[in-house]
Amino acid sequence: VWTLGKLSPTSGDNINEVINATGLGTGYIDYHVAYGSIVLDSPQEQNTYMYAGSDDNHKVWLNGELVHEQLDWHWAHDYQGSFQVTLKKGKNVLLVAVEDGAGAWSGFFGFENDVAYSIRLPPTVHIGPAQRPPMYWIDAEAGTLHRLINDTVENLPPNVQNATGLAMDMAGGKLYWAEKTGNGTGRIRRANLDGSNVQLVKTLTSVPHSIALDSVNGKIYLTNTYGKVQRLNVDGSNFQPNLITELKAPNDIVVDSTGSKIYWIEQTSERSGRIRRANLDGSNVQLVKALTSVPLDIALDPSRHQLYVTNTYGKVQRLSINGSDFQPNLIIGLDIPKDVAVDVAHSQLYWTEKGDIRRADLNGAAIQNVATGLGSPGSIVLGTSSMTLVERDTPTEPVPDASTDANQDKKVNKTDLLLVVTALGETPPTNPNFDVNADGTVNIADVLLVIEELDDPIAAAAPTHEWRLETSLDPSMLEAQLNLLRAESDGSARYEQAIAFLRGLLASVRPTETELLANYPNPFNPETWIPYQLAQASDVKFTIYDARGVVVRQLDLGHQPAGIYASRSRAAYWNGKNETGEPVASGVYFYTLTTGEFTVTRKMLIRK
Repeated sequence: VWTLGKLSPTSGDNINEVINATGLGTGYIDYHVAYGSIVLDSPQEQNTYMYAGSDDNHKVWLNGELVHEQLDWHWAHDYQGSFQVTLKKGKNVLLVAVEDGAGAWSGFFGFENDVAYSIRLPPTVHIGPAQRPPMYWIDAEAGTLHRLINDTVENLPPNVQNATGLAMDMAGGKLYWAEKTGNGTGRIRRANLDGSNVQLVKTLTSVPHSIALDSVNGKIYLTNTYGKVQRLNVDGSNFQPNLITELKAPNDIVVDSTGSKIYWIEQTSERSGRIRRANLDGSNVQLVKALTSVPLDIALDPSRHQLYVTNTYGKVQRLSINGSDFQPNLIIGLDIPKDVAVDVAHSQLYWTEKGDIRRADLNGAAIQNVATGLGSPGSIVLGTSSMTLVERDTPTEPVPDASTDANQDKKVNKTDLLLVVTALGETPPTNPNFDVNADGTVNIADVLLVIEELDDPIAAAAPTHEWRLETSLDPSMLEAQLNLLRAESDGSARYEQAIAFLRGLLASVRPTETELLANYPNPFNPETWIPYQLAQASDVKFTIYDARGVVVRQLDLGHQPAGIYASRSRAAYWNGKNETGEPVASGVYFYTLTTGEFTVTRKMLIRK
C-alpha cells in the first residue's frame, strides 16, 4: 500500500523467490514486499535523501541497485535513518522488503519534502482476455506504445518515444502511429501487431496530433499543430499536406469509410469546442455540433451511426453523426477521460482515465475496470473496431499484376521489392509469392520484374535508415547479389534502378560499429530477445548474471557474419531459464555481449 511518503509493506505471490533473488537472505519466517514506480515530476534527475524505518530487517532497492539495508531490530514509530539517492528523470523503480520475524512489523519509507513525485503500482488486469478485445494504447507522458496480451502489459517496440496518435489495421496485422521528432517535425511509422518490423511511412515537417486509418481505401489521415488535416497512402505515397486547412486546434480524428466521411474535434476557446466533418477528399466541411466544453477525444460507432466524445468536465457524451440526439451526460464523474474507443462487435465503450482503462455498455451502464495502474494511458485502439478491412465491390485503383504484388495488397511498391530481395537465393522459396516468374528460385530476374511494375520511382523505393534495425538481410548476401547485378547489367533503366536499390539497402544494413541494444520486451515474463549488431564477423557469446553477479546462463551463438541482429528470428533469445532448465526468479538481471575484444553489459528486468 503506497501513500505519499509512507509505505505499509504487504505480502504477495512468490515473496520468498523475490527476496532470495534480490539478496535479502533466507531462513526468515515471512517477508513483506512492496514495489512500484516513483515518477519524478522534475524535468531532470534530482539528488535527494530517502528516509527509512522498520521494526525488523529490511532492504531497499532503487532502479535495481541496493541503496539501504538495516539488519538489526528497531521499534519503529517513524523514520530512523536517511541516505542519499539519485532519482532519474521520469520513472524510477523502488522495491522494499521487510522481514516479519516476530509476527509484528511496520515500515516507513519516503523522500525529502521538496521532492515532487507520484507513485505507480504495478498494473492489475481485471477483465480476462476472453471477455475483451485486443487493445493497444500510448502512454501520454512518455509517448511509448503498449498492449494488453492475456493478463500481461507489454511495451512495443522498445525504440518508440513521443508517440502522439495510434491506429490499427487488424485485418492487415499492422499498427500505425504518429510521433513528434522535434519542435516542428514528426513522422508516421508502422509495425506488426507484436511490435516487430518497424518501418518509416512518412517524415513530416509538422508535429502530428492524431492519426486515423481508412483501411478500405488504403489511406491515413492526421491532424497537426498547423491546424490542418492531411492525407496519404498507407505506404507513404501521394501525400496531401493541405487536405483541410485553417482549423482551430484540431485534435482527434476518426474515419467513417462506409459513410465516406471524416470527423474531428477542435478546441475553439478555453471552455468550448466543436465537432466537424468532411468528405474523404476534404471537401464539404460541415459543423456537426458546437460544444460548451473542451473535447478531448472522439470515437465512431459506424454500425449505429453514433459519435462518442470525452471532455474536460469528466464526461462521456453521445450524439448521432448528424449532430442530433445529443446526450451530454451519458457517463459523468470521471477523472479526465483522455481517450475513448468503441467495441462494435460486443456493444461496449472503452476509455482511459488517470492510470486506468475502463469500460461500460454503450448506454453508459455497468462501468468496470479493465486494467489499472497503467501509468498515463491514452490513444486507445481496439482490435474489433471499425478499422477492420472491409471488402469493396469494385477497386478504386487499377489492380497490379498479381505476380509482382508480393504481399498481395493490390499495390506494387518498395515493400514488395524488399520482400523479394529478402528472399533472394531461396530454392524453393519459403513464400511462393516472392518467386515472381515462378521458376522455382527467387533471383535477380524476380527483382527486375518487380522494379518494372513499381508504383513509385526508384528514388521513393530506396531504403531509409528506419529499416536499419528491423531488416534480417545478410550484408554478405546483398553484396554478392549486387556484384551479380553489375556483371549482368545491360545498362537499361531497370538494371540501374535495381543496382541503386541494392546499393542503398546494403549501406543501411551494414553497421559501422558493434553495438549491444536494449532487450525487448523489458520488463518481460518469461522470454525476451536481445538485439545486437556486428561491424565485422565474430564469435558471439552472451552471459546472463543475476543481481549478485552469479552467472545463470550462457548463450554461445558461434561465429556470426557482420550485420544487424534485431528481429526475433535473428536476435539472441533467452527463455528466462538457468543452465539446468529451471525458471529464474523475478528481479534485475544483467546481460553481457562478448565478441572478440568487444564486451558490453546492459540491464533487464523479469517481472512475474
